[in-house]
Amino acid sequence: MVKKVCMGGCLLITLILIIVYMIGFPKIQIKDLQSVTVELEETAPIKTTNQADLSAISRIFHQTFFDDNPSCPFGDSKIVLQMKNKTIALYPALDGCYVFKDENSQKYIEFKKTEYGELMHILKKHGFEKSDFQSEDGA
Repeated sequence: MVKKVCMGGCLLITLILIIVYMIGFPKIQIKDLQSVTVELEETAPIKTTNQADLSAISRIFHQTFFDDNPSCPFGDSKIVLQMKNKTIALYPALDGCYVFKDENSQKYIEFKKTEYGELMHILKKHGFEKSDFQSEDGA
């Protein structure tokens, strides 16, 4: 009997921790992505509506926000994800980090190197260069 109570208590605590984690660290919700626009500080915007690219970008940006204060510098360049009923603007780090800051929540997402590389590969097809997201001091 005691064993069942202990196991039930452990299960309940685990469930509570999972719920708290999911509430405290929401994921970016990308549904019905219509376009992706890269707005750079000194050049014309770069936009894609290619369905294959949008599908890949949706998958890449399905990330969990974190609430931190990274030392990465952020500028005015941004990626705008336009959905049917929602717009998300994300500012990339300018020092070569794989971190983006959300305009609305002021929270952050961090990509793995492979995800960031895939995003840069997609954007390069539309005239974007990785160096466009880096400051003169950046990596």
